Amino acid sequence: REDGGRIVIPVGGIWMVQTLMKIEKIEGKIKSKGIIGVRFVPMIGHSR
Repeated sequence: REDGGRIVIPVGGIWMVQTLMKIEKIEGKIKSKGIIGVRFVPMIGHSR
């Protein structure tokens, strides 16, 4: 497959501090790097 693919995802438990990870494909290899600690929580209630 081609190089240059990139995705940024939160990694970790739902109720814990997660690490925002950047995953890239460079020269045919997958490389990952932790960027910052984050906390994503489920959305509740109705949207407006």
